[in-house]
Amino acid sequence: MSLSVTSTLPATLSLHAVAQTDKFFYVIGGWDEKNRFGQIWRGKFANWSCCEEIRNLPRKLVLHNAAVAANKLYVIGGVDENNQTLNHVYYSTFDANGSLGEWSEAPALKSPRARHAIVTYTQGSETQFYISGGYDGSTARGEVYCGVASGNNPIQGWRTVQHLREPMYYHQMIIHNNRLVISGGRNDETAFSAVYSAEIADTCKLGDWEDEPKLPLSISRHAALALPTPNLSYVIGGIHSDISQSQVYYAAVHTPTPTPDVTPTATSIPTPTPGLAYLRLINQPDDTLGTDEEVTYFIVYKNGPFPLENVQIVSDIPAELGLITDTVHAAVHESIVPVSTSNQRIVWTIAGSLAPEFQGALSYRAKNASAPSIITHTGVQAKWWYERQMDSMTSNPVFNPSQKYYLPLVER
Repeated sequence: MSLSVTSTLPATLSLHAVAQTDKFFYVIGGWDEKNRFGQIWRGKFANWSCCEEIRNLPRKLVLHNAAVAANKLYVIGGVDENNQTLNHVYYSTFDANGSLGEWSEAPALKSPRARHAIVTYTQGSETQFYISGGYDGSTARGEVYCGVASGNNPIQGWRTVQHLREPMYYHQMIIHNNRLVISGGRNDETAFSAVYSAEIADTCKLGDWEDEPKLPLSISRHAALALPTPNLSYVIGGIHSDISQSQVYYAAVHTPTPTPDVTPTATSIPTPTPGLAYLRLINQPDDTLGTDEEVTYFIVYKNGPFPLENVQIVSDIPAELGLITDTVHAAVHESIVPVSTSNQRIVWTIAGSLAPEFQGALSYRAKNASAPSIITHTGVQAKWWYERQMDSMTSNPVFNPSQKYYLPLVER
C-alpha cells in the first residue's frame, strides 16, 4: 500500500473532527497549536480535492466529535475558545450540493463531554447514536448515551444505556457484527489495553460487556475500524507511555453463535472437526522494505468448537530477513511461549488445553539487511492471508501459516 498527497488543508490541524457522506468529507474545527478554528471545510471523494470552506461552527471547537445521519451533520460536545467543555449538540441540514444550512440545537447531552467516542448504527430509516466515555472538564466519565434520529428528523433526546467498565477518554468505539466494541483509552490514572463488546439487542439497548482479545499495549488516542470481510477489527497508531505508535493491530471480532432454523423434516447436521477455525498472518509494511528497515508480522488465531491439546504455531521467516529476537511476543494467551527461534523459524507452544473458540495473537519483527527489496503481491496471498482452516485433530497439532499459500515476501 502506498499513500499519496492529493491536496492540503488550509491550516495545520489537530484535535479536529471529520465526517462523511457518500460524496463528500468534512473537516470540522481543530487547533494549529496556537489558534482554535470554527470553520468547516468540505472535500470531494470523486477527485480527492480538499478543501473548500463552507460554513462556520457556532463556536470554535477542539476535542469534539461529529457524525452524519440521513441529511444532517451533527457536531457533539468539545471544548470551545473559552476552554469551556460543552454538552451542546449542533446540527445542520445538507443541501443537494453538500453544503450546510443554518445551525440548530438538538437536546443536549446529560453532562459536558470532550475526548469522547461516537458511532452511529443505522437500521432502515432509524439511526442510533452511541456516545461513550469522555472528559467533562474535571474528570473521566463512564456513561454510554444513546439517541435516535428517525428519517430526516433530528435526535429527540438522550438516555444512559450502559456504563463502561472504567471511566475513560481518548478510547475508540466501533460497531461490528451488531456489537458495540470498545478499545484502549485512559483516564487520569490508568491507560488501558482492554477490548470488550456488547450486543446491540434492540434500539438503544445493549447487552452485557464481553471480553475481546486485549491489545498488546495500553493505547489511547488511536484510530479503529471494522471490516466485515474479512471479519476483523483494526487498531491503528495511538499513544503508549507518552510515545506515539506506528503499529497496526488486528484481531477477530466476536462472532455470534448461529441458531439453526427449525425445519419440518429432520436434516443431517455436519459434525464440526477439531482444529483451528482460522490462522492469519499479515505483515506491515506490505509493499517496499529498504536496507536496515523493519517489518512487523502479526498472527491471529482462533480455536474451533473443541479443546486442543499441545498446540504449536510455527512461522517461517523469509531468508533475506533477520529476526529481532526480543520482539517475539504472545498476546492474550498467558501460557504460550516461543520454544525455538533458530533457522529462520519461530515455534510457539501453547501449554495445556486451548479452550473452544479461544482467540489469541502473536507478533514479531524482522530486519532487512540486504539491498532495498519489494514485498510482492499475488492476489490474496500478498499478505500471507490464511483464509480459513479446519484441520484434523492430531496428538500434537502444528499449524504453520507460512506453509499455506506461501509467498516469498521479500524478492530482490
